[in-house]
Amino acid sequence: MEGMYRERFRPQYHFTAPLGWLNDPNGLIYDHGEYHLFYQYNPHSTRWASPHWGHAVSRDMVRWRDLPIALYPDKLGSIFSGTIVADKEDTSGLFGKGGGLAALFTHDLHGQECQSLAISSDRGRTWKKYPGNPVLRGGEGPEWKDFRDPKVFRFGGKWIMLLGGGRYRFYESEDLIHWSFVRDMAIFEEFPDLFPLQGKWVLNINGYGCYVGDFSENGFLPCQPLQAVESANSWQACYTFAGMPAERIVWMAWMRDSAKAPTEPWRCNMSVPREVKLREEDGGYWIVQYPITELDTLREALYHTRDISAGEEAAGGVRGQCLDIDLDVTLRGEEDLRIRCFEKGDGYLEIGYRPRERLFYVDTRNATAPDLRQYCTMFPSYMSVNGTQIKILSKLFTGYYRAGDSMRIRILIDVSTAEIFVDGGMLAFTVNVYPEADADGFSIRGKGHAIRSLDVYRMGTIHTER
Repeated sequence: MEGMYRERFRPQYHFTAPLGWLNDPNGLIYDHGEYHLFYQYNPHSTRWASPHWGHAVSRDMVRWRDLPIALYPDKLGSIFSGTIVADKEDTSGLFGKGGGLAALFTHDLHGQECQSLAISSDRGRTWKKYPGNPVLRGGEGPEWKDFRDPKVFRFGGKWIMLLGGGRYRFYESEDLIHWSFVRDMAIFEEFPDLFPLQGKWVLNINGYGCYVGDFSENGFLPCQPLQAVESANSWQACYTFAGMPAERIVWMAWMRDSAKAPTEPWRCNMSVPREVKLREEDGGYWIVQYPITELDTLREALYHTRDISAGEEAAGGVRGQCLDIDLDVTLRGEEDLRIRCFEKGDGYLEIGYRPRERLFYVDTRNATAPDLRQYCTMFPSYMSVNGTQIKILSKLFTGYYRAGDSMRIRILIDVSTAEIFVDGGMLAFTVNVYPEADADGFSIRGKGHAIRSLDVYRMGTIHTER
């Protein structure tokens, strides 16, 4: 298709499906030197409906090559989210010599969710569904209606499945086919992920937050309260790659948006992959996330300066809508630090820090083109006021942050997306915006603050090989 991947608002270094609707990443796995990205996909429309599993592969998690759709809806229903594991020892007995990849996913069986199995013996190129599907059904009653999103991994010589949708439930199996209930948890949410990290275990709750704790035959036991890992509204359903070498943990997420987003013939994109680590802070653990180093291979040096005062001239006249901005600033005084991207007149995305309030913020209120602001998506958040749930629609996102004398800020902007990381990923903000086509200005304001270093890179496209 002429002009494909160059449409207005199409990100150039974030993954998008060729056509149609994309949402949750599924079955992320590293196998035989390839990274596999499967994802919820509607190839027929830019609205959510009739989920399939789209599929792409990469050698570096940056440049992706599209493959044919992996899983299609069938008589058991649409194909919801799930996991892929490497059944290297053929515990299922379905492969013969050498084993292969096994997908555990949710079938939407006439509105009653259940778990099914498919296998691939050719490195994920073709898939065969198990003829005895579904391999796991829920119980009777409304509490079992939401029973989906299996996360499967190997532990203690068995396969463990963690299911969400409603109450989080654990199952175990010897062969990926026959499953037995083990225990549940007092957590009600969808899309769980559970993984080891630096001697601890992390339970990810649909990307909104994580518990750090320990996992054993007795289940998962958190050692501290839930920690938010995202401070804005376009980050959901983050998932880790299985089988990563050197115990490296990398996740990516759906940068969620709605059917109102002004994009055609595609809709929604993935975040950049982020490496996840634990940092010990004040006697506890803090989950930090930061763009993978492989992303640096797309950089083209555009501008560098150091040891100057913050001000409009500090940005050196840089312009662009596909940039990687790395700013190290010394905080002096009580004036706000304000960074603007996608700037044109009174339109801009503003990223800043308020020293007096110790508040980092991302303000998207003026970032979308005026003629498109009616379509600008605002996902609701909720707060309790005197026992009543109040819905809040906001375009201003904040995160309390006790900065030291200096702060390092990394900003990735890509046509219609922005990902912001504070001090190596202690805070992260993920947003979708839809600026004017020529809104490409960049500036820094903040009387009294000093720029220790500023590096700006123009980012190349990942679409040349697609």
